Amino acid sequence: MINHRRSIFVLALVLLAALPASAKLYSVDFPTGQFNVIGGEPYLLRVKDQGPPGNALDVEGDTLVHYDSGKRLAYPLEGTKTPVVTLGESKGTGTAWDLSDLKGRRGPIRAAKGKYKGWYLDWSETEKEVEYNGKKLLVRQLILVEKPKEPRQFSKHEVSK
Repeated sequence: MINHRRSIFVLALVLLAALPASAKLYSVDFPTGQFNVIGGEPYLLRVKDQGPPGNALDVEGDTLVHYDSGKRLAYPLEGTKTPVVTLGESKGTGTAWDLSDLKGRRGPIRAAKGKYKGWYLDWSETEKEVEYNGKKLLVRQLILVEKPKEPRQFSKHEVSK
C-alpha cells in the first residue's frame, strides 16, 4: 500500500514537472504610430502606413523581442553621439530593459545597463524615407533619450496565458 501511494506521488510529480509553466505573454504597443521592422531596422511608422506583417514587440523577461525574427531590441552600452536602438544583439549592445514602470499596463521603458542605464526609449523627431514593397514610407528611428520633457507612455497587453 505504501509503495503504491509512493508510486502515485512520484508519478504526479513527474507529470507536474512535464507540464509547461502557465506564464502570461505580453506585447508592447507604442503610444502613437506602430512599431515595425523594415530592412532589419526597427522603426516607428505613421499610423496609416503599413509595413511587413508580424511586427509585434513581445516582452520576454527583461527583453523586448521582435515577434517575426525573434531578435531583441538592443542599444549601445558605451557612449555614442546618438544612442540609436537596433534589432539583434552584437558586441557592445545591451538588450535588458527596465520595464518596471509599465505598471497598470502603461508607462515608460528605460535601458537597464551600460552608459545609457535609465535613459528612455523614444524616437527621433525627424522622419526619414524608407522603401517597402515599392512604396515610400516615412519612419522615425528608435533612440534613447536621457531626460525627455514627458517620457513616452507605452502600453503592455496580454497576448496569451
